[in-house]
Amino acid sequence: MTSDRKGKPAGAGGAGAVSSGPSIGRGTAALVLVLFTLSGAAGLVYEIVWTRLLTLVFGNTVYAASTVIASFMGGLAIGSYAFGRLADKRVDTLRLYGLLEAGVGLFALVMPFVLQGLYVVYGGLFRAFGESPAPFFVARFLLSFTLLLVPTILMGATLPVLIRFFAFRRGRLGGEVARLYSLNTWGATVGCFAAGFYLIEKLGVTAANYVAAAVSLSVAVSILLLARRLAAAGHSAEAAAGGAEPAGKPGDVPAAAPRSASPTASPPAAAAGYSPSLRRLLLVSAALVGFSSLAYEVIWTRVIVYIVTASVEAFAVVLTTFLAGIALGSLFVARWVDRWRRSLTVFGAIEIAVGLAAIASIPLLSNIHGTAAWLARVVPQDFKGLTAMRFLITAIVIGGPTILMGAAFPVAAKGFVRAAGGIGRGVGSLYAMNTVGSVAGSLAAGFLVLPLLGAQKSLYAFALLNLAVGVVLVVAEPGRRARAAVGAFAIAAAGFLLGVYRIPPNSFHKLFADSRPETEMIYCSEDVTATVTVHQYPPGYYFQDDVRVICTTGVDVAGTDYMLRTTQLVQGHLPLLFYPKPGPRVMQVGFGSGETSRVVLLEGASHIDVIEI
Repeated sequence: MTSDRKGKPAGAGGAGAVSSGPSIGRGTAALVLVLFTLSGAAGLVYEIVWTRLLTLVFGNTVYAASTVIASFMGGLAIGSYAFGRLADKRVDTLRLYGLLEAGVGLFALVMPFVLQGLYVVYGGLFRAFGESPAPFFVARFLLSFTLLLVPTILMGATLPVLIRFFAFRRGRLGGEVARLYSLNTWGATVGCFAAGFYLIEKLGVTAANYVAAAVSLSVAVSILLLARRLAAAGHSAEAAAGGAEPAGKPGDVPAAAPRSASPTASPPAAAAGYSPSLRRLLLVSAALVGFSSLAYEVIWTRVIVYIVTASVEAFAVVLTTFLAGIALGSLFVARWVDRWRRSLTVFGAIEIAVGLAAIASIPLLSNIHGTAAWLARVVPQDFKGLTAMRFLITAIVIGGPTILMGAAFPVAAKGFVRAAGGIGRGVGSLYAMNTVGSVAGSLAAGFLVLPLLGAQKSLYAFALLNLAVGVVLVVAEPGRRARAAVGAFAIAAAGFLLGVYRIPPNSFHKLFADSRPETEMIYCSEDVTATVTVHQYPPGYYFQDDVRVICTTGVDVAGTDYMLRTTQLVQGHLPLLFYPKPGPRVMQVGFGSGETSRVVLLEGASHIDVIEI
C-alpha cells in the first residue's frame, strides 16, 4: 500500500490518487477555477457566434452548418491531444494556460475582419467547384477547418493543461478531472444560454463575439499575473500546485506498490494501472460514447422542436440543458470517483444506464404534450415563464441521460490516466478521442441514421451502442466476478428488448400528431433537413370540406385553406403585373406546396429558379 506525503494510506484516496505536495492558497485556487469557468462560457459563445457568422458565408443548409461544427470540434480534439503531451513536460502550466487564453481572445478580435476576406475566397471556390458537390464539399470543409484551426486548438488545449496543473496539488486525479470538467461545462452552459437568449438578440452577432473576446483576454491577463506572482514568491506555479514530481519520466503518475493484505487496498489492476489492451479499450469506448452522445443531441433537438415550437430556441434549450446535465453528472462523481477501484466496471455500468435512459426518453417525449398542457396552466405565459417551461420539459426528458454522460468522462479518465504515464497526455488523448467520436456521431445521426431509420429507431440504435459498450467494459474488468458480467448483460438485454417490444413502434408520430390535435396526420417523413408532416382538418373547418396543411418540423409552410391559397396566388400574380416584359426569368424564395410556382408559370415566365434558405 502506498502513502502520500502526509502519511495517509492510498486506500483512503482510492486508486486514482497521485502524489501531492505543497498547495497554493485556497483563494488562489478558487480564482483559477472561476476564471476557467468564464473560459468555458466564452468558448460556447464563440462556437455559436462563429457558426452563425460562417453560415452567412457557407450557407445555412444542414450540410454547411455541420461542416463548420465538425471543423470546430476537430480543432478541439487536436489541441487536447497535442497540448496534453506538452503539459506533461516541466513547464509552468499555469502560464501556458494564460497564453492559450490570450491566443483565443486575440484571434476572436480579428475574426470579423478575417471573414471579410473569406467571402472572396469562398466565391472563387463556388465558381470553381459549385457544380461538383463532392469536390465543393471537400473544399468548403478544408476552408472552414483551416480558418478555425488555430483558435480551436488553443481552446482544446485548456482542459488537459489545467488538469495537469491541479492534479498534483491535491493528489486526487479523478476528483480533479471531474471538478474541472464540471466547472468548464457549467461555464459552457451559461455561455450557451447567454448567447442563445440575450447576447445575439440584444447586441448582435459581432458584438457578442467581442464580449467573449473581452472575457478571454481578461482571463488571460489574470492568469498570467497570477503565474508571475507565484514565480516571484520563490517557486514555479507547477511546484506550487503539486510539488516536485517523482523520479522517472516527467509527468508520470507513480505506480502503486503491490497490494497488501488490507481489505481496503486496491485490486492489482486498479493499483498498477490497466494493461495496454485495456487502455486501448478505454480510448475506443470514449470515442463510441462521444459518438452516441452527440447523436442523441441531434435526435432530441429534432423531436423537442414540436414542444418548444421554434427551431432556433429548441437548439438553444436542448444544448443548454444538455450541457447542464453533463456538468451536474461530473460534479456529482467528483467526491467518489477516486474511491471507486474498478473504473471499467463503473464506466460500463454508467453506459448501460445511459442506454436505458435514452430508451426511456421515447415514451417520455411521445407523451410530453400532456405535461406541457398542465404546465401551461400553472406557469405565467410571458417570455420568462415560457422559457422556464421549455427548459423544465426538456430537463424531464434528457436530464437523466445527460447527467449519466457527465459522470462517465471522469471515471474513464481516472482509469486511463493511471496507466498512461502522464496526466496531460492521458486526459488529452481521452478527451481527443471523445471529441472525434462526437463529431462523427453528430454527422452520422443527421446525415445517415435519422433519415434512414427515423427518430425512434435511431434512439434504439444508439442506445444499443451504449449498452454494448457498457457490457464489454464490465466483462473486461480484471478480477471481475462472473455474476457481474452476467448481470450486466441481463440488465442491458432485458432493458433493450422491453423497450423495443413494449413501446409502440410509431411513438413519435403521436407527438407529431398531437402538435395539431384538431387534425389527422396523414403523412410523415423524416429526412436530413426536417420532419415533414401533412395534416388533414375535419370537414367544415375553416368553412371548407378539404383543408390540409404541410409542416416542416412543426412549422406551417403551405396549405389549402382560402387564406393560405390566396396569399400564395397573390405572391405569384402581383409581381408579374408590374413586369410587362413577356417571358421573364423569375426567382422565388421557398417552394412550399408549389402553388406560387404554378401561378408564375401560368403567367408566362420563361424560367423559374426556386431557392430554399
